[in-house]
Amino acid sequence: MKTQTKTILMWALIAALVFLFGSSAVFKFAGMADANFERWGYNVSFLYMVALAEVLCAAGLLIRKYRSMALSGIVVLMLGAIYTHARAGEYSSIAGVVVIIGIAYAVAILSRTQS
Repeated sequence: MKTQTKTILMWALIAALVFLFGSSAVFKFAGMADANFERWGYNVSFLYMVALAEVLCAAGLLIRKYRSMALSGIVVLMLGAIYTHARAGEYSSIAGVVVIIGIAYAVAILSRTQS
C-alpha cells in the first residue's frame, strides 16, 4: 500500500474515532446516558469521568505526540465497556466494542509507519 493511501486511511479512521468518542461524550454530558449508568450500577460521577476520558482520547488522537496515549486510553475504556456489557448480559453490544478496539489497533499500526 502506498504511503499516501496509508495516511488517508489512518486519518479516516482517526476521524471516525474522534466522531464516535466526541459524540459519546456529548451524549453523556447532556445526561442522555444517566439511566444506562444507573442500570449498570455505576454512579453518575463515574459517567462524567468516562465522558471526560472520551474527550481527552478524542483530542489526543489529533496530536501525533499524544496519539499512542489516546489509543491506549481508548482500549482501556473499551475493556471497561466489554466488562460492563458482559456483566449486564448485553452480549450483542460487545461486538461493536471489539470493532472499535480493532480500529484503534489499525490506527496504531498506521501511525507507526508514519515517520
